[in-house]
Amino acid sequence: MIDNKNIDQSSTFLLIPIVLGNDSIGASVTDIEQDSFRAPFSGEIVSVHAYAVAITDSDDGARIDVKKDTTSVLSATINPTAATLVAGTLKTNGTEEFVAGDKIGVFVTTGAGDSITDLSVTVVIRPYTADRAVRPSI
Repeated sequence: MIDNKNIDQSSTFLLIPIVLGNDSIGASVTDIEQDSFRAPFSGEIVSVHAYAVAITDSDDGARIDVKKDTTSVLSATINPTAATLVAGTLKTNGTEEFVAGDKIGVFVTTGAGDSITDLSVTVVIRPYTADRAVRPSI
């Protein structure tokens, strides 16, 4: 058995990538939920990346947001680029932390004439261990 007091919270084996979506989104949608999951444990969002096979972004209105329940965890929405992995910037005000039962979802907005083909968003999370508070910070 592993004593979680000895697990470094920044260890990469604790990271869990969750891929949401892989859908195509049409024009003129506003903040629609593309995909989501309910957290089975407490933790934090470590990073968010979006990838789309193709994008028609005629009015620069295609945007991706990741929300915990109804609150964005990103400091700004992601402006996707075709065939490019685009990283989102997380807020640092605690919104990246979640508890068991919180809903984490991907929300998409497109303008008139915009479309996104095969969008997938990877949300990397780190579960909190039971003794998170007693571990020395690094």
